[in-house]
Amino acid sequence: MNKLKLTIKENSKYKIITNDQYNVRFNKLNGYMERKGFNHSNDPQVAPMFEHLDWELSSSCDHCCPWCYKSCMPSNDTIDIDTFKSSLDKIKSMNPILMQIAYGVGSLNYIPHLEDILKYTRSKNIIPNITIASHEYLHGMGVDDQLHAIRNHCGAVAISNYKLEDTILMVDYMQCDMNNVPSKLAQVNVHQFLSMETYNDAMKILQEVKDNSYFNPNAIVFLWVKPKGRAQDNFHPITQSMLDDFISYALSNNISIGFDSCSSPMCLCNKQMEQFKDVIESCESTLFSAYLDTTGNFYPCSFSNDQCKGIHINNITNIDDLWQSETFTSFRKKLLTNNRECPLFNLCVGG
Repeated sequence: MNKLKLTIKENSKYKIITNDQYNVRFNKLNGYMERKGFNHSNDPQVAPMFEHLDWELSSSCDHCCPWCYKSCMPSNDTIDIDTFKSSLDKIKSMNPILMQIAYGVGSLNYIPHLEDILKYTRSKNIIPNITIASHEYLHGMGVDDQLHAIRNHCGAVAISNYKLEDTILMVDYMQCDMNNVPSKLAQVNVHQFLSMETYNDAMKILQEVKDNSYFNPNAIVFLWVKPKGRAQDNFHPITQSMLDDFISYALSNNISIGFDSCSSPMCLCNKQMEQFKDVIESCESTLFSAYLDTTGNFYPCSFSNDQCKGIHINNITNIDDLWQSETFTSFRKKLLTNNRECPLFNLCVGG
């Protein structure tokens, strides 16, 4: 792909990238993106560099949840603000098409400089998004400043559901503050871990959206169980029939749902999802996205850090050092050969 002839135009609402093989129109206000390939027709298989970055700011966490695939603990790493800024400066200089960064955190109280991070991201014309726990604010964690920063500077927030009552209150707070002033967030989503052991919790949250108009997140996004971290021994994938019943309930009640890309092969086996096949995102790792951990190592995705060789940001002088590296090209080849199903883990339905 001819990266050198990329034309990039940008204003307060849109980022538009054009090339004979790669064309993108990204709405910075609501996150909607259109991608076209050769002569604006077919979709490209791979971007000239990553459009989206998953960046783990901190894996320090007080909660030690049993399904945490990162096995987060209070003693884990958190990036300092100077390292963050220098890293983002380098990334931006090498990758002008980067549109969004999804920040990963443990407990917010380990990142007192979060507002500086989000503001600095915005200063680079990149949209910051973040995932947080539902119980941070409500349990007196002392993270009012961080939550306020998220409301004011992020494009979207995903609230991980741990206890439904907390999640309902956190969604409400993220949509409007205590004085009923709407936040600047374009989307407030809920993340729900999906497994045999959490299936009833997943159904309960759908029922809550159906029965109560005051609980109105943008979407409930379900995350497929991965055999990694603390989750690998105690949680198991649901069956296809359970997933089919789950999808049918949501669609029949007009509930806005989504699934992570790891779920896409199983979702597409459902006939009702055929109508959405053009908007269901299969795995984008090394095709359109990359992952950066707290220590400055790039990997194909956040689940691959103990499966693949990391590439440290200090060892990269141009984007091809990463994008065309053996780690990324090998993963990419396996992914495309495998119809964009995970080349690392057997992510299938349960028996």
